[in-house]
Amino acid sequence: MKILIVDDEQIHNFISIRLFRQISPDLTLFDFTDPTLALAELPAINPDIIFLDLNMPKINGWDFLDKMIKNGQKEKVIILTSSVSTFDHDKAREYSNVLECIEKPIKKEKLLAILQQNGLN
Repeated sequence: MKILIVDDEQIHNFISIRLFRQISPDLTLFDFTDPTLALAELPAINPDIIFLDLNMPKINGWDFLDKMIKNGQKEKVIILTSSVSTFDHDKAREYSNVLECIEKPIKKEKLLAILQQNGLN
């Protein structure tokens, strides 16, 4: 399974990668702190699932999703947010490729459940 992590804060990527490795060392992981670069590399990576931060400078998570749609990219997305606002959860439902919106920090049990629901055996 190929996973793309897009979060402008490197520490969040580092923590996510450690959790993924604890769950399965066989996962292929890509992480970006620059969402523009992540969008450019998205076709080449062709991930099974994207973990996408919402609050990023220049291109936020909503902009990232809109650009994916414009480019015809339909990869599954899990939105990561520090917000407890219902706005984010409600807006996430507007995107057919968004599976769910989860709050940071990611919990190992939640991450395992998401991966199992999406093909990790």
